[in-house]
Order: sequence, then C-alpha cells, then structure tokens
Amino acid sequence: MERLTRLNDEADKAGFLLALPQGVDSPPSWNAGNGAYGPTGDADDVQFTHDLLTSLKQNYCVDSHRIYLVGFSLGGGMVYRLACTLHDQITAIATVSGAYYPFGACHPSHPFPVMEMHGQADTQAPYQGNPTAHMAAVQDYLRRWQSLDGCTGSPETFFQQGDVTGLEWTHCAAGLRLVHYRVGKGGHSWAMSQSINTSDAVWQFFAGVR
Repeated sequence: MERLTRLNDEADKAGFLLALPQGVDSPPSWNAGNGAYGPTGDADDVQFTHDLLTSLKQNYCVDSHRIYLVGFSLGGGMVYRLACTLHDQITAIATVSGAYYPFGACHPSHPFPVMEMHGQADTQAPYQGNPTAHMAAVQDYLRRWQSLDGCTGSPETFFQQGDVTGLEWTHCAAGLRLVHYRVGKGGHSWAMSQSINTSDAVWQFFAGVR
C-alpha cells in the first residue's frame, strides 16, 4: 500500500501520521465480513485496529478528532466494518474498489463523511455486486450511508473528467460529505484512471474533514 498509494509522500509534506497495518492469514486478509465461503479471515481485526489506535495515541502526538481510515479492495470492506464498530474513534473513511460483505448491524453513534471510488469494469469487486459471494453492489453500500448520514435528495455532479464522474450528496446530517467517484472504464485497481489521481482525491477529501 505504501508503494501503491504513495500517501507517505503526502504525509511527509503535510505532517500527518500514516499507519499501514498488515493483515494476517495466508495470503494476508482482513476479516471484513462473511463471504460465500464464510468469514474473510479468522483474526479479530476489529480488536487489532482498536489496539493499534490505542498504541499510536500512547506513543505519538495524535489528534483523536482527526483519525481517518482508507482501504482498497477487501481493505475497503474492513474500513466499512470498522466505521460501524469503532465509530467513536474514527472521523471519516474512504474506500477504493471496496469489497463490501455483510458483518452484522451498523449503528454508528454519529454520521460519517464517506468517500467511495469504484470502477464500473471491476471484475473482482463488481460495481453491481456479486450475490453468489454475498458481496454488496456499490449502490447498496452508498444507500446504506445515505441512510446512516441522513442524506436526502439526489447527488450533484461536482467532477467530470474523462471517464470519471464525481457525485456528492449535499443535504446530509451536520453538513458532512458523502462522495462517490464512478469510473466508467476502471478495473480493480487503486490507480484506475488517468483522469484522476486516487491518492490526491483521498487526501483532499480527508483534508476537508475536521
């Protein structure tokens, strides 16, 4: 993820702490929910993340009101689960090509700023979902956050370049942002289009949430 996102470069420039946790199992995985063949991992990754955040706060200068999570693929599904379970410790989330599996109830104590980026040509985490694998469609994921964040009305287009369309729900609780980047030709990747820099979009989204 360090090589893929190069968010460490932005961290050095902007002065924020970047943590890159490693999943366990073989191959490495995150216990993001229940797929077609059972849990996506055996580890208690919710507790692991809780302990990681505790350790970071104890050992570094961390602003507890500005903790952001970003995840790619199954990591995106894990970020979704963490927003629902560790909601009192997280400020905002962003997911890229997320694989969203069921994991139980989601009742965060406060609405969340959410960014989602997904390619419509994604075959591993399909934009329309994968019912056989119990993987939710992107629109189902967005509808969940529309409900949780109290968003009303239709989204407005705020970005249009090449095959990338940026949509934002502007009427949400506490004036927060719910943003979706739809990439028409994008596959299952972090850098899915030359029309947008994914890492810049993620950082700019988080930088606007305080």
